[in-house]
Amino acid sequence: MYPTGRLNANSVLDQRAGPVVYVERMGHAHPAPGISIDYFTAGEGRPLVLVHGVTESRRSWDPLLAPLIDAGYRVTAIDLRGHGASSVVAPYDLATMAGDLASVLTEIEADDALLVGHS
Repeated sequence: MYPTGRLNANSVLDQRAGPVVYVERMGHAHPAPGISIDYFTAGEGRPLVLVHGVTESRRSWDPLLAPLIDAGYRVTAIDLRGHGASSVVAPYDLATMAGDLASVLTEIEADDALLVGHS
């Protein structure tokens, strides 16, 4: 069984056979001067990028991180502009957010990433 509480920023745990800490990385992409898009990456394998819904943050994906990493993905969860730890700088339109996502994909070298989102 996976942890039911939120994971902290420094660990992704799989408690089925005792705690296992995965290699992870907090990162920041910079789509424009003065703008930082924060993300969390852990695991190895095909890149899988998780995009949260409006008013949420990358932390909404925490319950799924360990199972997705175990399934063989390199999982990246991002904080969209104006959310979580990312910069709070307008504009917040779809084209700008797509550009921010593209900067993260470039930063993590994930040209062939699977994208998962919800709203």
